[in-house]
Amino acid sequence: MPLNSKHGNSAMPITPKPCPFCGSSRISVHFKRAARKSGYQVVCLQCRTGQTHTMHPDHDQAVAVWNERAPTAFEQEYASWMKYHDSGEGDFQGFIAQYHNLK
Repeated sequence: MPLNSKHGNSAMPITPKPCPFCGSSRISVHFKRAARKSGYQVVCLQCRTGQTHTMHPDHDQAVAVWNERAPTAFEQEYASWMKYHDSGEGDFQGFIAQYHNLK
């Protein structure tokens, strides 16, 4: 089997699991360069949740971390807001009121 030029080994890359927040399988693994760091990150293209502050040295490590993580309470609330926002049902204050049963 020839070397996989993108990942530097003969093994196939690890496939990301669906988003732990919204369940979407639209997952992107990309290489990013910032001011003083660079690396791979995984992001859900549906709810826009991802590894925004962490960069991994290779594709497979980024995906492995993504596949093992569980959503925090804040990330779950943010994903819920994104679903609410994308549905066109209302603004953020309306979402917060509904989310916390204040209406």
